[in-house]
Amino acid sequence: MRWAVIMTGSRRLIAEEHGGVIRADLERYRSAEHVIVLHGAYDGADKIAEAAARALGFDPWGIPYFGWKQKAGGPARNRCLVDVGVTLRKHGYSLRLHGYPDADSVGTRQCIAYATSCGVECEVTTL
Repeated sequence: MRWAVIMTGSRRLIAEEHGGVIRADLERYRSAEHVIVLHGAYDGADKIAEAAARALGFDPWGIPYFGWKQKAGGPARNRCLVDVGVTLRKHGYSLRLHGYPDADSVGTRQCIAYATSCGVECEVTTL
């Protein structure tokens, strides 16, 4: 089985405090023949997911903030993460999103809502 795993979460997460939770979620995919880990290429959950993906031998794909869109750049990037995942699903990958919002994670919650509207299975862990 091949997996595309979208990792989204607060940029305020700290590897020493939250890294174990994120890594444990990714370790569930170790038996897959190929794993692509999609993330937002920023601080917090994104950096933790990137490091965990590399350590597990997975293929991390960071999609950075769309700066040219200014304030709309974050939501546009998050929609792109989901759209890339949905495209991979159309090409035979299983797809799941793992979300790690904190109390102030507006963008993370928007990403989860968009993924849900696209029929993506979402697992949310509030940290």
